[in-house]
Amino acid sequence: MKPFLVSVSSLLFMTGTGVFAAPKVGDVVVTVIPAELKPTKGEPARLTPGACLTVLSTNDGLTVATGRVGKIDPAAVMPLTEAIAHLTKQIDADPKDAAAWLAKGKIAFHQNLLDKAIADLDENLKLAANSEARSVRGFAWKRKGDKEKAMADFDEAIRLDPKNGLAWRVRGATWAAKADYGKAMADYTEAIRVDAGNPDALHHRVNLLAACTEAKYRDGKQAVADATKACELTGYENPLYLAGLATANAEAGDFPSAVKWQAKAIELTKAAQSKAAMQTRLEEFKDKKPFRMTWK
Repeated sequence: MKPFLVSVSSLLFMTGTGVFAAPKVGDVVVTVIPAELKPTKGEPARLTPGACLTVLSTNDGLTVATGRVGKIDPAAVMPLTEAIAHLTKQIDADPKDAAAWLAKGKIAFHQNLLDKAIADLDENLKLAANSEARSVRGFAWKRKGDKEKAMADFDEAIRLDPKNGLAWRVRGATWAAKADYGKAMADYTEAIRVDAGNPDALHHRVNLLAACTEAKYRDGKQAVADATKACELTGYENPLYLAGLATANAEAGDFPSAVKWQAKAIELTKAAQSKAAMQTRLEEFKDKKPFRMTWK
């Protein structure tokens, strides 16, 4: 692929495959070549093709979010629809292009097209064993409600790459959905160990530490520490992690802080349905009631 000729502050995105509208805040762009995400805090993260990124800023480069928040080389990304077309052409030219199948599967998963994601990842795995493909396919099976197929994929993903943080994290969530909280905690902790700068891994453990129905797994102090780090890594701008910090503070008995952070999370949340659920939790915190949850 030819390199991009890009000025993200201009009106056009000029690449070796065409000319596109420049990305705007809120747009989704997709990596089409391996790229490095340089976060504001923490270690750089290597992104493979198919990573879907939300544009946060086009000032001084391209600032994006994919759990982590950081800057990425605009030459590595395309608008979502153009990336799909680009990858489809690659596969048409070479049906054995495993990387393109994987990237297409990741995009389909991002769009919640689970059957399509599984089909694309199946094609990738026919060509070679791949830990990332296994972990994303396992995530798709989990969302479809097939925990056993999900577990099998996560187990194999971890066997192939013990440092695959996504596989550890979502296998942990699958254990939580099976109400095996001890194994969930162990997997979340390993996800944090192998990928310490990933706020998603921290947030998963926060929920278990702060909101588990079984008291022996709750630890408000550790939950606050984990949630604070997740928020620091994302500049206190991600409503999901702010809500986690609120829940952690409620478990720790600091309800004024719980109310503060939940209100901030609501302020930053755009979806009306999500706001309504978060408002209910805010009222519980005002009544000095900690939050409890179960997993699916």
